[in-house]
Amino acid sequence: QGWIPLLYADYAHRRGAVLTLMASHLREQLAAMHAIIDSPMSRPKVLKVLRMLATVPPFYDALNAYIGTHIHLLSGHGALSFLLTERSSTSTTIVDFTNRRTWLQR
Repeated sequence: QGWIPLLYADYAHRRGAVLTLMASHLREQLAAMHAIIDSPMSRPKVLKVLRMLATVPPFYDALNAYIGTHIHLLSGHGALSFLLTERSSTSTTIVDFTNRRTWLQR
């Protein structure tokens, strides 16, 4: 429970602010979004955030840089494992090929 800053970010006009939000407690924010993704009220907002993370190059790069240094979070019941299977509504994968390959080679 609690406030998840990335859910309320202005992705269209404040990209620098979004990157700042991503720099602080990203794992916790994504894990909290995963916890609420099945809620009918929350799912559209969470999918919107995931879509933006998957399709806006600076966000995609920042997310995958974080994943690259925390690849263990993709494994098993890791906090970010849902990113391997969850696709944004545009069917775009969120985890890049390099991180997927590294995760598979572990």
